[in-house]
Amino acid sequence: MPSTPAPRPRRWDHIGAIIIGICLVPMIFIFSSWSVRSVMTNDDVTAVLVIVLITAFILQANAFFAHRSSIGGTVTGLTMAFTSMLAMLAPTTLWRVGHESGVVSVFDYATGWICACLFFGGSIAMRRARRHGRNLVIDSRRHTDHDQTVGTIPIPPPSRRPDHIVSGLVSLVGLSAGLPLMTSSYTSWIGPDTSAFNVLTFFISAFILIITASVGGRSSLGPRLVGTVAFILPIPSILGCHASWCLLGQWFIHSPAPITTMLSGAILMSTGWGAHWARSRGQREQRALMSVAK
Repeated sequence: MPSTPAPRPRRWDHIGAIIIGICLVPMIFIFSSWSVRSVMTNDDVTAVLVIVLITAFILQANAFFAHRSSIGGTVTGLTMAFTSMLAMLAPTTLWRVGHESGVVSVFDYATGWICACLFFGGSIAMRRARRHGRNLVIDSRRHTDHDQTVGTIPIPPPSRRPDHIVSGLVSLVGLSAGLPLMTSSYTSWIGPDTSAFNVLTFFISAFILIITASVGGRSSLGPRLVGTVAFILPIPSILGCHASWCLLGQWFIHSPAPITTMLSGAILMSTGWGAHWARSRGQREQRALMSVAK
């Protein structure tokens, strides 16, 4: 009987994911601030192109996290949360300098906190998806062995339609509720009207956004679909579509709101793809283990 090979050391995978996760944070803040300044100065095409560019970086980073180590998404989320917390506690002079450079306008719109929650939830989704992929292979082998037994009734494969439906609904409702809730509560929190209710609403919205991204652990269809729609939806408003038939109306015009929405959609979409790739990786690993164990 062939011996089971020792698992490949993953130390360097974790280290590489941590480094990429930390480097991704300033890149997101710099590019999103650049995009916000472009929106404020009516340079709409540049704003969209910059977000598309940062989306490509986020997608590549999540691909690495999915195939190597999902700890990178956790590190990215925690680093963005820590950076956003420092921005909240920054002195007045730092806020003034930040506003002059256009960076704090991103912090004003809770962009850092929103991205942090989605990255953290996405890392949870990748870990759950990898485990779910292994379980799918085990269940498939068990059903195959059962069907090959003489005198037994074949068992139909379990349907994943409920997982897809739940994933789509949670992603749609979660992102639709989490974005405006966190934005409004965060704006009130850093403003003069701070209250315990605003703080509680902020943490509730953070929990909603984490759940929205982590639902991809069972089915990545919802985050991928809803994230893509959220990414595309603000583009007409950014490019000057001020007509009444624009779905989100004047809320998206000359403000950080479209950048926040596009960035949130990009992260949700890329973490959904990351969960999809992590599930495939879990299936490949389990098939390899079962083939060796024969």
